[in-house]
Amino acid sequence: MAGKIKRVQAKITKLNELAVFVPCTAHSLNLFGVHAAETSPAMITFFGSIQKIFVFFSNSTSRWNMLKNVINVTLKKHSDTRWSSKKQAISAFHTNIISIDTILKQMKDTTNMNYDIINGCNQILHLIDLKFLCLLNIWNKILTHIDKTNKSLQTKDFTIDMASKMLNGLYNSIQEICDNNFEDSLKNAKNTAIEMELSPEFLEKRRHKIKRMDGEEAKDDGATSVHGKIKNYFYMAVDIILSSLKWRFKRMTILSNEFEFLCGKHEFARQISYDEIIDKFSSLKARKENF
Repeated sequence: MAGKIKRVQAKITKLNELAVFVPCTAHSLNLFGVHAAETSPAMITFFGSIQKIFVFFSNSTSRWNMLKNVINVTLKKHSDTRWSSKKQAISAFHTNIISIDTILKQMKDTTNMNYDIINGCNQILHLIDLKFLCLLNIWNKILTHIDKTNKSLQTKDFTIDMASKMLNGLYNSIQEICDNNFEDSLKNAKNTAIEMELSPEFLEKRRHKIKRMDGEEAKDDGATSVHGKIKNYFYMAVDIILSSLKWRFKRMTILSNEFEFLCGKHEFARQISYDEIIDKFSSLKARKENF
């Protein structure tokens, strides 16, 4: 599809060098989010865990009904191509993660459950730890801002200059999350972990001793900081979003400056006789070009 669009744009540009193409900003935001969610194995695993929990409950009517009896909203399936679906899924989990954990534990301890269900509950409970809760808090904040902007950009009365300002506002909001919200998200995740009777600390893993050449001592490289890794993964994802927003904002600002007179805000726009322009255009007997 992208190649087809490029061919159409190239043909139009060949006919009119002054043609300007305005990309769909809402669609661009969707692509930013998809790429950010794939920046590291930790992010891919996190969204995979969200999907696995959804599938576990949705594959059984009885399990789905048990879940609906506990929480007030329905868990949402997320899509790899629709960023708004990720927001809906994350929001549902973020609001109800304690209730989801409770019902999984109840199902696991129920005597009439078969081995597959009990094993499935244990696997999902193993996925829900401090790292999962921390990423859940972080992504809920990020996606809330993106989804709000995305919906605003799709309203019919939204202009280019409004879109430019909205993108700039989103950039500042995401930058604020990047600068100040990681430790707050971690603190909230730890409080939730304590309430769920989980460990409020990351499980640190030690690296194996590296085999050395003869005469060299085998040294233990020490503990790998899970806290540091999660923080780096967070920065990687946010950097993708910020860099994409910065580029898109710059492009949208250029378009806004070039065409702001059409919105009636420029002095030049107040001097134009639009009736005269329409009459002149009609007199040229303009017609469509067949491609």
